[in-house]
Amino acid sequence: MTISIDQAREILEKRNQAFMTADLDGYMDFWSEDGVMELDGIQISGWQRMKEAIEGAWAISSVLHFETRAFSVNGNSLLNEFSIVWQNKETHEVSLQTGMGVIEVDNDDKWVFLRDYFDASGSNFFDSSSSKRLSAFNSKKVTELLGKSV
Repeated sequence: MTISIDQAREILEKRNQAFMTADLDGYMDFWSEDGVMELDGIQISGWQRMKEAIEGAWAISSVLHFETRAFSVNGNSLLNEFSIVWQNKETHEVSLQTGMGVIEVDNDDKWVFLRDYFDASGSNFFDSSSSKRLSAFNSKKVTELLGKSV
């Protein structure tokens, strides 16, 4: 399957919204049963394991904002640059995570592979997946949530 630009935009908007509203069912609807998620070298295989991993992340932190900064399509692969503003539920610390991802889609429009590459800075509770990427502050929402000025 080849993903169109309009389909890519819709996929990313729905993904971002699912994260910001902690809509686990909505997020998992993207995935095939045998999908594989690879996050900074950690590989999670299978729908149930991926669901548990996302549940675990959302149990610790809330997503205040998830933004697609840029994206491109190459056949059945969707490449995207993103910024996520997280808030730790216990400490209330707010942090920025930025990175790039590749989503591969099968013929049934289901995700079969996700590879996310995060910027690393080790400056807060996300340790190596936290970012100090200044260009992320070009977003008014990111700037507002992190209390920074551009």
